[in-house]
Amino acid sequence: MPILIDGHNLIGQMPDISLSDPDDEEQLIARLVALQRLRRSRITVVFDAGAHGAPWLPSEESRAGVRVIYAHPGQRADDVICALVRQARDRRGWLVVSSDRAVQDEVRRLGA
Repeated sequence: MPILIDGHNLIGQMPDISLSDPDDEEQLIARLVALQRLRRSRITVVFDAGAHGAPWLPSEESRAGVRVIYAHPGQRADDVICALVRQARDRRGWLVVSSDRAVQDEVRRLGA
């Protein structure tokens, strides 16, 4: 089952990673890489606006089996997540991780 994660949203829910930490995204990615090795699931994590708000960095990369996407400036990770679900062939097979009620409602409506 592919897993699609709202990165900053998840960081905000974790007791041992802080959104104010300059390497919060790297800490989460490292944990997701470890999870991917255990579960062998496709994992995609989406962050708002380039790494640490730097729009000149790549908007998508792969890290040891984890797909990392940074929303373009002016775009929200929420919108990217919903677009990815819309484009999925088998939406029911996706697990979306977000505590954002609007994202939850939209991906459920789409069948994820």
